[in-house]
Amino acid sequence: MKKVLAGIFIVFFLSAGYVTSLGISPAVYEIDFSPGEVFEIDYKVSSDSDNEKIRVFVEGDLDYIVELDKKELNPGEGFKAKLTMPDRIETSGVNRLYIGVESVPKEGGTLGTSIKIKSVVKIFAPYPGKYLEGYLEVPDGNVGDVLPIELFVINRGTERADFTPEVNFFESGNIVGKVKFDSVSLETNQEKKFQDFLNVEGYRPGDYFAEVAIDHGKGFYFNDSFRIGSLYVKVINYTSEVKKGGIERFNVAIESNWNGVLEDVFADVNLSTQDESFFFRTPSVVLNPWETKTLTGFIDTTELEGEYDAEIVLNYDGEKTVVEGKVYIRKTNFVFLVLFISGLFILALVVFIVAYKVKNRKKDRKIRK
Repeated sequence: MKKVLAGIFIVFFLSAGYVTSLGISPAVYEIDFSPGEVFEIDYKVSSDSDNEKIRVFVEGDLDYIVELDKKELNPGEGFKAKLTMPDRIETSGVNRLYIGVESVPKEGGTLGTSIKIKSVVKIFAPYPGKYLEGYLEVPDGNVGDVLPIELFVINRGTERADFTPEVNFFESGNIVGKVKFDSVSLETNQEKKFQDFLNVEGYRPGDYFAEVAIDHGKGFYFNDSFRIGSLYVKVINYTSEVKKGGIERFNVAIESNWNGVLEDVFADVNLSTQDESFFFRTPSVVLNPWETKTLTGFIDTTELEGEYDAEIVLNYDGEKTVVEGKVYIRKTNFVFLVLFISGLFILALVVFIVAYKVKNRKKDRKIRK
């Protein structure tokens, strides 16, 4: 099995006003090891300089398996690399081989430094015995949804793997659901994708954990976490103290528990005492799934002062969240502010004087010596 990852690796070099670039594609090539198998890779090389030659090189412990059809290129030319797999590879897992190009300035050229870039070839050698790799994916959803489940498993071992995967779903450490897949038998480098659905009707909103365990003596675990949301936006914080004397900001921090976009989310804020009441509304925002945002309104505190009862009504998709609390509107204590700033100034002055004296003492000691 082989995989080519699309893309081109490009390096730019700047020197004394001269700009050049060198690129190689594919940037990554993946191979599953099989004794004696032959692979050919066509490389494309790009360069915007006509004043250089390009040298092709190979690096890595497996460099001896590579045969190049060209070792030097002119700009615009490509090359082929022929890889003949050995009888065995000692190191299990991913073995990296580097095939690269390097610019070689021509005589009389303006570029004095070469550019060297590498493309990587990943050769996967199976692990002894049974060894599985893969992933489990469960997306976030809302109460009442049907969530798609995807399990991918590939046999990276030298022995065949027979198993029947079963996914368990947990909330707070307790199993709340299961999905069982059909039995499968995978030879070396064979892979399988399992798909099913989980109906979360009746599940509580919150955080969940999914896990599948495939035991071949070692135990192979694949897991994922996901959230189940409800149509609820909570107020997580709000401005509790406001300065008296003008137009001031009033912030309401909110967080969505919904796995979907909520349009036109805003807050109505009412501040009141036994004698007076003041109302304002924040501008609306769009709230993305599980997003946290801050609603900002403005309040004229010129005629307001003291402790107020606060009622914050959050509006979204026909629903409301109501929070009650206290808000204090106070004059700025200028005397305290002046004293505080003066204290900082005096402290800084004392530190400066002490440091100055210590420095002079050190100078005096050196002179005496």
